[in-house]
Amino acid sequence: MNMIIKRFRKEWSLTKSQNFNFYIRPINKTILRKEIEEADKFVNSLKKRFKIKSSKRIDYFIIEDKIELSRFTKMKEGVCRAESEKWRIWSNKPNHFHEITHVWIFNFLGKPNYSLCEGLATYFGDLKEKSSREKIIKLKRRLFLLRTLCDDSKFRELDWGISYAQSGYLIEFLISKFSFEKFVKLYMNVKWRVSIKEVIKEFEKILDIKFSELEREFLESLE
Repeated sequence: MNMIIKRFRKEWSLTKSQNFNFYIRPINKTILRKEIEEADKFVNSLKKRFKIKSSKRIDYFIIEDKIELSRFTKMKEGVCRAESEKWRIWSNKPNHFHEITHVWIFNFLGKPNYSLCEGLATYFGDLKEKSSREKIIKLKRRLFLLRTLCDDSKFRELDWGISYAQSGYLIEFLISKFSFEKFVKLYMNVKWRVSIKEVIKEFEKILDIKFSELEREFLESLE
């Protein structure tokens, strides 16, 4: 992989922006200019929201051919992959905000419980589309209990089409009901791959509410 990275950096066109090193094949850069500006604007909004001061750049490799891209995403038809700890993204376009969120938040707040981690990236990176809420409403009969959604031993086995969107709306609910500061505290204290009992304990301690009541209110908010 290191040799491939070196080849990309040597042979591909490099476009630097405020927050990224974009590696692209020689194409019409004017097509990408607007998208690159949007990506920088998005990172700056994350920095401001989470009070992050950093001049670090993300290495962003744009590979339009999905078959070729699958070598790096490790998925048959994967269109994006973040290697958060390496500040690196492989993608077929420069504005995959979900993965950009993963890289920035991972490096400044760490990696928490799956539902909070994927929920945060979904909330900030994906839920701007009106179709997302319409989709979750249509799927409400298939929504997962909060206990299931927050269980790291089960999360990866759930239907991602539902669990990611539902996790995104969980973040929206937590921020709205308990404040952004409380959510960040929760994010940083609910550790990755701990038992659901430990997760529930932290939720109740930080939010000062019974988990069963939190679950009821959250599911009602999606109706």
